[in-house]
Amino acid sequence: MSNFWLAAEKMLREMEADEEYDLFAIGYVIPQVALAEGSYDESCSPFEHVTAYIQQSMVNDQVSDADQLLIKEVMDTIAEC
Repeated sequence: MSNFWLAAEKMLREMEADEEYDLFAIGYVIPQVALAEGSYDESCSPFEHVTAYIQQSMVNDQVSDADQLLIKEVMDTIAEC
């Protein structure tokens, strides 16, 4: 298993504690990362998988455009993992 999942969770928790990013966006992404990890099949990179998973979740949850931008900022940060 890739260290991406642990690194992403650690980074998200640090972002949450620092309150540097929108708390709704971080709160949305944290459980999505855990759920995406459970369905990861190694057919793509972990980041690609979690990004696609979150994009689909945002559609299903009807997340507003403004909140989607905030979530994208969080995702751009964890792309470094």
